[in-house]
Amino acid sequence: MKQDSQIQPFSERDLDALHDFIIKVIKASYPAYYPPEAIDFFVAYSGREGILKDGAEHCVVVLREGDKIVGTGTLKNSHVKRVFVDPERQGRGYGKRIMHWLENRAVRDGWPLVELHSSLFAKRFYDHLGYVMFKMGKVIVANEERLYYQRMAKSLIRPTEDVETIDGNAFRTVVEKEIGTKIAPGAPFDYGQKEALLYAEYSKSHGVKYGESFGVLQSGQLAVVSQWEDLSGQTHSSRSVLMGFPKAALKP
Repeated sequence: MKQDSQIQPFSERDLDALHDFIIKVIKASYPAYYPPEAIDFFVAYSGREGILKDGAEHCVVVLREGDKIVGTGTLKNSHVKRVFVDPERQGRGYGKRIMHWLENRAVRDGWPLVELHSSLFAKRFYDHLGYVMFKMGKVIVANEERLYYQRMAKSLIRPTEDVETIDGNAFRTVVEKEIGTKIAPGAPFDYGQKEALLYAEYSKSHGVKYGESFGVLQSGQLAVVSQWEDLSGQTHSSRSVLMGFPKAALKP
């Protein structure tokens, strides 16, 4: 890696160059894995308006060599997105450097984990960084084509030696930071656990159209980040810490 490469915060003056860079990477890297309709979806998702909005409200960084953008990444609360590296520089540690920067920023902001949507060709990269896959997702794009991706997460809390399980325990909230409106109590969900990480999906009920949560279980506490969409289409997120106790301790 060249010594003059450096990570810098996004500036509005970077908008055109960053947008052009992202589109270049998509068109060079994605066609081997996705149909043209999916490529069009990715291009539309990476429009100037979205980049500018994230740059104003969240954390967007660019990796430069001199005046040239050779990489980028975005952290929106606990969600990592829009990570791209110049195809000619892939495999040289640029992506790893961007991800470590975003993860350190998430730790600084108090997030217990980070999660992301991985494209098909990027999964191996995230595997090597310690991300865990929970499910395969899909989006129906033009002409009924399917865009597949992976939902992945990584704990930013140092794991304990003994892996705990959520089974046989109930939890109550002890700390909560809401970003938006609180999810309706009692919303049913299905969950899965892999090592210390948990993933849950909410059903279409209790005012929730769709929602998901990621959690880290350690020392009897469950740190959770949640995102959901209500019936009006508005999105919300929250961050909570829950204390576990045996279900047998609950009063009948």
